Amino acid sequence: MLAYAVSFNIDISFLITFAAGNFLYIGASDLVPEIRKHKDLGVNIVNFISFLIGVSLMWIIKIVLGA
Repeated sequence: MLAYAVSFNIDISFLITFAAGNFLYIGASDLVPEIRKHKDLGVNIVNFISFLIGVSLMWIIKIVLGA
């Protein structure tokens, strides 16, 4: 709420990188132990392929939108 209130007076766009880093850390610290529990190679391959599809979609969206 403080960042939202301050955003009208100060450029706080640099906080986006901190927010993204926090989401990556939380996701990695929660998901990596779950993935390591699975000893089945098929499950790990499906997870990796899903990851690659997600990264590819973000890359395609970036190219299409020209950002």
